[in-house]
Amino acid sequence: MQHREPKPAVYLAAVLATEVPNGGGSPCGMPAYPAARDAETLVRLGKRALRIAEQKCNGIERYDAKARQVLASWTEADEARAEKTIAKIEADAAAILQPYGATDIKAQGDPRGFVLTFRLASGRSNSFGDGVWGV
Repeated sequence: MQHREPKPAVYLAAVLATEVPNGGGSPCGMPAYPAARDAETLVRLGKRALRIAEQKCNGIERYDAKARQVLASWTEADEARAEKTIAKIEADAAAILQPYGATDIKAQGDPRGFVLTFRLASGRSNSFGDGVWGV
């Protein structure tokens, strides 16, 4: 039997289950289902933030009638929509992470790494050196 690295949502769920202060009233930590649900939602929010970061870098493809071809562009309306969506992603992530004592919740703009990052109360990290957890 081969062992492989667990999927990011599974690993995050295991970490979140141990992050609840006072064990959530349970001697073994938080029940698995809420932690798994929260981890899955955080990964989904991270993917949404990643898609927006990629669109900011590459533009959104639209048909240009003058050029008679599809061109990628990024407009002020796109920027406003992206800022509103990122603010909602950060607010949703903050609401999910509040019981776990996480802080410093940010949606980064660079799609090459973790786009949604936060600091866990325990100091656990899945990144190199900066002490943040990223999804």
